Amino acid sequence: MSIVRGFETSAVRSDLFTIRIQHMPSQAVVEFSGYVTEFSDQYASTWNTETVYGRMDPLATFQNTQRSLSLNFDVPSGDFQQAEDNLRNIDRLTQFLYPVYNEGSRAQQNTLKAGPLIGLRFSNLISNAGIGDDLLGYLNGVNYAPDLNQGGFFRPGDNPDGFGRGGAVARGLYVPKVVSISLQYTVLHKHLTGWADVAG
Repeated sequence: MSIVRGFETSAVRSDLFTIRIQHMPSQAVVEFSGYVTEFSDQYASTWNTETVYGRMDPLATFQNTQRSLSLNFDVPSGDFQQAEDNLRNIDRLTQFLYPVYNEGSRAQQNTLKAGPLIGLRFSNLISNAGIGDDLLGYLNGVNYAPDLNQGGFFRPGDNPDGFGRGGAVARGLYVPKVVSISLQYTVLHKHLTGWADVAG
């Protein structure tokens, strides 16, 4: 399902269509103005069932209902600087998959301080119901795939043929024009979900 494709660039860059992702322990935020290519919102209920003698249907006890999101979007760039900024944001996004530790080293006594909880928002489709702020949850994974068929940009001043003086390979910087990102996200409910006593 295409959500944003077809809108003008100015509309895509508006707050309404900005994909906002926040690493809750550090409060660091990245935002992407892109084209959402696929979105699904899944609800799955878990029941514990037990089959008993003489009963056609099992005895079922409710356990929980869990919510998960799948979000795919393309991040396009109009020039080298914008493409470099997008790559920097994508790199920061992958860092959001990691937790926070008490010490800044690999010491054995280092302990986990906070897990990588994530705030996520995209228009009204991904937001906290009734409040409009970020959903709270965690990323199950991030898939980053540059669309090489769309080409890319070389850093201004770099030699596009990849060779410097004397035939030595130049250490140029190449960034793709379009990057596809896929997120798998599990929602943690911040408010009571379900029904109160409706009999009264």
